[in-house]
Amino acid sequence: MSFTSIYIDESCGNSNGSITLTPTGGNGLVNYALNAGTFQSSPSFTNLQAGSYALTMQDVNSCTYSSNVSLINLPSPIFDSVHFINPTCDGNTDGSIEIFANGTAVTYSIDGGITYQNSNSFLNLDSGVYSIYINNANNCVVPCLVDTLVAPSPLSIVSSFTDAICKDSCNGAIDLSLSIGGVGVLSYSIDSGATSNNNAIFNNLCAGIY
Repeated sequence: MSFTSIYIDESCGNSNGSITLTPTGGNGLVNYALNAGTFQSSPSFTNLQAGSYALTMQDVNSCTYSSNVSLINLPSPIFDSVHFINPTCDGNTDGSIEIFANGTAVTYSIDGGITYQNSNSFLNLDSGVYSIYINNANNCVVPCLVDTLVAPSPLSIVSSFTDAICKDSCNGAIDLSLSIGGVGVLSYSIDSGATSNNNAIFNNLCAGIY
């Protein structure tokens, strides 16, 4: 008497390996034991971790046959880090996320595992919340983190002005110092961007359109 075995390795460290035996020979009802444990009528053993297992087959005459089967763990990918760049301006879609992970045939997702791609770089991103997952050929899904791309607040021009007093005098002024939004130090222009500087107040202006 003997048996053959069909086994499925553990994957992702989830204790999901299995071994199923197919007997040949033996008299009457045949039972099976794993690692010298209690005999059972089912030829299948499930929820197994990686390791070496001693399998025994016994018939009604207490004749036995034993053999060993080894299972391995098919590993999960290992998350390392993520690098992100926020969109440069409100409404721009030039943000990016780059995911770093270790493993074989790793794929990457930023939508909670709904879709995956082979490249670890995601470009042309708008501001928003991105749920980062990684996967591999063993279908070991690893949730990593939730990343939020934040665009700068929109620029808003707030201006006050003082008209030139007389027709040919150049004593008018424009004050943009209450303007808000953007990132860092703002620069200001009153000639459609042809020139600009960090001073928000423009003095000595003649009558005209700015």
